[in-house]
Amino acid sequence: MIQDKQLEFSASQAITGSAASQNQIDTGGTVRGGYGMGDVEIVLTADQTFTAAGAATLTVQLRSSPNANMSGPTVHYQSPPIALADLAVGRQIPFLARFPRNGHRYVDLNYIVTTGPFTAGQLTARGTAARQLDRVT
Repeated sequence: MIQDKQLEFSASQAITGSAASQNQIDTGGTVRGGYGMGDVEIVLTADQTFTAAGAATLTVQLRSSPNANMSGPTVHYQSPPIALADLAVGRQIPFLARFPRNGHRYVDLNYIVTTGPFTAGQLTARGTAARQLDRVT
């Protein structure tokens, strides 16, 4: 898998409740017409199996803000709810998100936990040029 450290939103980030990603991408300013990146697949990898007392789910948002503290963000993409069973260690949860056209300078991910909280779980989230697929021959 081709990954770019500059597109790393989270590195083994513990997710038990709703939170923003550890890192954000500073695009250097608003770029009219998009950031020139086209479609960027963001791969979420569970580094630790998620657990919860109930049937917790995780939703991920790609958002941007003109402010480094991510105040007043614009949500550009939201994943469907990711079930607890899909958050086992080593699992990859891909979603294809176009970096926002006419977006703001700062871009991050926002993790929303519903019917939670999770009692454990860690996640790495990175943009990738080409996701590695398991192939059965």
